[in-house]
Amino acid sequence: MDLAASKKKVEALTAPRNAVLVGASDRPGSWAARVWRNLNRYEFPGKVYLINPRRTEIWDQPCYPDFKSLPEPPDHMVVLVPAAGVIETLKAGAAAGARSATVFSAGFGEAYDNDAVALGHELAAVITDTGLGVSGPNCMGNVCAKSRLVTLTEDRPLKLRAGPVALVGQSGGMMIFANAALEERGLSAEYLITSGNERGLTAGDYIAFFADQPELKVIVIYVEAISDLDKFKAACLMARAAGKHIVALKLGQSEGGRQAALAHTGSLAGSVEAFDAVAGEVGVIRADTLDDVVEVTEFLAHTGAAGGGRLSAITLSGAFRGLLLDGAERNRLQFPALAQATTDKLNSVLTVGSLVSNPIDGGFGVLTSADNYKASIEALQADPNVDIVLLQESLPREPGSARAESYIAMVEDYLATTRSAKPMAFVTPTSYSNNDYSRALRAKAPHVSFLQEANKALRAIASVARRDELEALRRTAVDDAPRTDAQRARRARRRRTDRLSDRAQGGCRHAHPQVGRGRGRAQPRDSRGHWRGLRPDDRRTERPYARRHAGLPAGARRARARARPPPRSRNGPGGDGRFRRRAARADQGRGVLCAAGKPRKSPRHAPPHPRRPPDRRLSGRAATRPRGGGRRAGWARTPRHRPARRDRVGRHQPVRGAA
Repeated sequence: MDLAASKKKVEALTAPRNAVLVGASDRPGSWAARVWRNLNRYEFPGKVYLINPRRTEIWDQPCYPDFKSLPEPPDHMVVLVPAAGVIETLKAGAAAGARSATVFSAGFGEAYDNDAVALGHELAAVITDTGLGVSGPNCMGNVCAKSRLVTLTEDRPLKLRAGPVALVGQSGGMMIFANAALEERGLSAEYLITSGNERGLTAGDYIAFFADQPELKVIVIYVEAISDLDKFKAACLMARAAGKHIVALKLGQSEGGRQAALAHTGSLAGSVEAFDAVAGEVGVIRADTLDDVVEVTEFLAHTGAAGGGRLSAITLSGAFRGLLLDGAERNRLQFPALAQATTDKLNSVLTVGSLVSNPIDGGFGVLTSADNYKASIEALQADPNVDIVLLQESLPREPGSARAESYIAMVEDYLATTRSAKPMAFVTPTSYSNNDYSRALRAKAPHVSFLQEANKALRAIASVARRDELEALRRTAVDDAPRTDAQRARRARRRRTDRLSDRAQGGCRHAHPQVGRGRGRAQPRDSRGHWRGLRPDDRRTERPYARRHAGLPAGARRARARARPPPRSRNGPGGDGRFRRRAARADQGRGVLCAAGKPRKSPRHAPPHPRRPPDRRLSGRAATRPRGGGRRAGWARTPRHRPARRDRVGRHQPVRGAA
């Protein structure tokens, strides 16, 4: 899929030559007043024009009645008019030369308003016809640090600087909260896009644009519904090929959440299982909570990858060692046994007050010696059973923690100078807040991540490790794919042979669900061709599976016939025994087993059965006669032709009341 048009539209949205506020108003607290204040506060370099046909001047600036009256053609429109006037505004702006727009107006299908759905469809058609790059409707503005365009209606100060993160989501409030949490951790979001109902640009368009920005490392998206699945997948694959990480927070994990998405943006949120299937294909990491989004972003922005997910750790507390082990099991991670060479080296370094294991309880041995600490890290880095090294440490909030600051600097220096080093991350027992002092220390260690709280940290690592594992499997599948016509022909012949072999055995991997335990082995049938072991109600569901294997080649049919057991009578082993039970109930008192008055014999077509040991209570052939009857009860002759019943363990008991 060609995403060049998507990139061009997003570029027009994020780096315009000028901005035009349509529906400008100086009413305190209005969206227009907030947008005007932020455009001036963050020093947008382009011209800002105001349009309101009812006013001639606002904020000591001239106010124009329409686009034709502007001193220059409009480039970016900030649409703040009611929903009924949005479509005409976009048409007029596009005709005047505008390339993009941010539509704040709501009323296009959200809040269960069915009447507004048609207006939303009309808006989407107009956006397509005009070719505008539109964010919204029902959005809260955008932040673009590179161009210093801030139309976000946030009152709190923002830090505009180039950073490794881009945020885009259908909820403006959620993006504001995420941005505040990342700033508190020392991470800057260079882009913050609120996409609203996504009648114009969608998540796929923004991801495609972010894929070409070299300074970005992590793309965070908040998704209620995917508007264009093919574009979304193509953009995500493009971003992953460019080395960008994508973290998604998906609304709609419950029925209530899906209803909330419908009320919020009019989005028909699909199931989270369906989203996970798509995300797994294109390398997207889904987080369950906003806290998880922050932890995963912190890990990816500084560490980058989790390797194979085999953990090792150096703790300063035996209790924290236990918390890590509990968290690893909860998140399906493992602390494997260390190699013998690693154990020997650690035993020579750590003595009294330390526990050499995985995780390591460094205790006194590492708290009192920086050399021991570094030697322990090097030992774990050299261990072939380890993919990532975790260290217990938190960022100091004030001067006075010389040991912690020196250990953080030591780890940063090791990672910066050792190219082949395995990923490393600091982990703390609890969550904590940062201040200017701790953020300054954090900025000095860009190659290591600082994760908070053991379970959150391991959950973030586990999600990244699963993403890496799925991508490794896909690369292996691509490497194994046939590349020449001869290889494709051999694979086709092998698959055709496997199918014929499965059919010849009377079953396949997709056999009837009631008899699927055979997994490809021939399943026994009764005399009418039904699968044995099926209840009468299940037999009609078996027929489509039997028809699936009809029309086989002659050789396959003969092989299947040889594999199938000979037909069995209804009263034989495996039969339902219905006739036998009816006759026994009717003639039990007369000592006969059937209406003809003759004792029942073994089924004529039954295969040979093992002879049972002689029974002294029986005589003649009855003493060693093959077992007959159904699965639960069978009948045999007694010396005086009395009916006898065989119990579940094979003993014969005379029937009460028989002559």
